[in-house]
Amino acid sequence: MKTLNGSFMQAGYLDAIKGMENLVPITLTPGFLIYRFGNTLRQERLFTGPWWIGFSPFEALKQYSTSRGVSLPLAARQCLAIDGAFSAKLDVLVKAVLQQPLSAWSGTPKTQTIKLAPRSGRISLEPARDVTPALYPRARAKAPR
Repeated sequence: MKTLNGSFMQAGYLDAIKGMENLVPITLTPGFLIYRFGNTLRQERLFTGPWWIGFSPFEALKQYSTSRGVSLPLAARQCLAIDGAFSAKLDVLVKAVLQQPLSAWSGTPKTQTIKLAPRSGRISLEPARDVTPALYPRARAKAPR
């Protein structure tokens, strides 16, 4: 099935394997819900950034947030291993309903190893393996107005 972003997918593979393992190419169908956490400091990436999650992982995040009494952005940071340096704050939640088929890489989020200041070592951000799969729909598009 031809997709709107199919021609960009191979180029996105090398970026996707930096953050996911067990990559599988998938086609998301019209009506599919995808979610993305973002921030107002990088508004240009709210709609065009590549890291998204589907409905089931989003519902798992909501359940994690409620059961532990933490905010949804904090649950996302913890479960999706979002580095604070990459995204200083998570103050925007984008929900999109696909109108056309979209190609994506789907996989298990990798543990993120973050280098700290010199001589301070490293930390590891371990994603919640039950909040998967992550989605990487590669596209070159402008955000809707």
